[in-house]
Amino acid sequence: MYMANNVVAHALRNVYWIVGGPCAGKTTAAQYLQEHCGMIHYNADETVTEYVERST
Repeated sequence: MYMANNVVAHALRNVYWIVGGPCAGKTTAAQYLQEHCGMIHYNADETVTEYVERST
């Protein structure tokens, strides 16, 4: 399925990715933004086990 870049960019305009190495403070920063800015915190680490089980 083809989707125009502007459609994807519009859909993801309020999505922020916090990336970095291990123990860099990614979760801490995301939790701060959730508590103080009302953002939604989706932690991929919490769901990775479920996806691994589905794929095997």
